[in-house]
Amino acid sequence: MKKIILILVLLLLCGCKSKYIICNIKIDNNNLNYNLEGKYKIHYKKTQVTKIEKEEIYSSDDPDVIKYLDESKDIELSSLKEKYNGYTFEIKSDRKNVKIKTNIDVKVLDLKQMVKDEYLSKYYVNKNKLTLGGIKLFYESRGAECE
Repeated sequence: MKKIILILVLLLLCGCKSKYIICNIKIDNNNLNYNLEGKYKIHYKKTQVTKIEKEEIYSSDDPDVIKYLDESKDIELSSLKEKYNGYTFEIKSDRKNVKIKTNIDVKVLDLKQMVKDEYLSKYYVNKNKLTLGGIKLFYESRGAECE
């Protein structure tokens, strides 16, 4: 019993539990007639990302834009899931919104293949690990603000 308590205390003191940062994005894309609001919760241990939880809401008054976003995001995420594993997602849409929840389990992502396929990913993958600084820079380069 004492050993179990000691192990629990050591785990709490060493800070080994997963931490996270939040990145928020808000884009008004008037040219393509939609808005995006998103929240990205990036879990990490030390400097390595372990999981990403994304919630995005695309909104538009144009039903054709909603239909396009719904279909294109489904194709995009299905492709990522097939190519790299680790992706689970849910897409819900109504007349004015497309709501997407995506979870990325970085521990099972095929990062080697991602680096081969996507040239820029080499800037946020180091030694087959997704880096916190790199993924934060990735989201910030797309207009997100990270805490």
